[in-house]
Amino acid sequence: METIELLDQYIDNQLVPDQIAQLEKDLQQDADLQRLLDSVVISREAIRYRALTIKVKGLHQQYIDEIRADPGQDYDQDVIRPMPVRRDYSWALRIAASVLIALFGYGSYQYAALDKSQVYTNKFISYRLLTVRGSADQLSPLRSAYLSENYGSVIRQFNTLSIKAPIDYFLTGVACLQQHEYVQAISRFTELRAVNKYQKEVYFREETDYYLALAYLGAGRLNESYSLFKSIHDAPQHLFSESVTELDLVKLNVLRLKEVPDSGK
Repeated sequence: METIELLDQYIDNQLVPDQIAQLEKDLQQDADLQRLLDSVVISREAIRYRALTIKVKGLHQQYIDEIRADPGQDYDQDVIRPMPVRRDYSWALRIAASVLIALFGYGSYQYAALDKSQVYTNKFISYRLLTVRGSADQLSPLRSAYLSENYGSVIRQFNTLSIKAPIDYFLTGVACLQQHEYVQAISRFTELRAVNKYQKEVYFREETDYYLALAYLGAGRLNESYSLFKSIHDAPQHLFSESVTELDLVKLNVLRLKEVPDSGK
C-alpha cells in the first residue's frame, strides 16, 4: 500500500485498529511523515473550500502518479511499518503548497508576501469593556486603565494584584496583545482557562479561545493557532465562529507550509 493511500485511509477512519496503532506510532517517531499527513489534510481542506468537482481521491492519485514518475525515489515499498530510515517528503509539501497557490489564486508574490503579522492584523478584534452608566467610578484601577486604553498600566496593575478575578486575567491578556507581548498574553489566557476549571460559572470562555488563538499566531506557534482557530470555525454556536473563515484556515496552512524546511538546501 502506498504511503499517501495509507494516510488517506487513516483520515477516513478506514484502517483496522492494528494499522492505526502502528501508523500513529510511526507519526510520533517521524516528523517528516507527520508533515506529510498535514499536507494531505491541507490539500483536502483546500479542495472542499473551493467546492471542486474533482474527487479528492483522484487528486491524490495524481500525486501518487507524480511520485512514481520520480526516478530519484523508490516508492514501491509497502506500508511504513516500521520506518527505520527517515524519508524526504519535502516533495509532498511543495505539492501541497502548489495546490493551495493554484486553487486560491495565490501568485508567487502573494505567497511570498503572506506572513503571520498580516494575518494577525486582519483577524485582531479590539475588545470593548462594557460598563453600566454611572459605574465608571466603581471600576478597579486595572479596568479603568483598560477603558482608557492604557494597556501598559493594565499589565502593571495586574502584576500588583494579590487576588485576581477572571476579568483581570482576560483584560490583561488582551492588553498584552495590544502591546504585542504575545508570550505574556498566552500565559494570561492559559491561566484564565486553569482558573475556570474550578469555577461554577465559566468566564470569557469563547473570548479566551479566540484571543488565545491570536496570541499563538503572534508568537509564531502556528500549529496551536491553527488548531484553535479551526475548533472555533467548526463550532457553529461559538461566539467567534463567523469570524474565522475557511480562507483564514487556508492562509494559516500556507504559513505552516512556508515554515517547513527544504531538505534540498
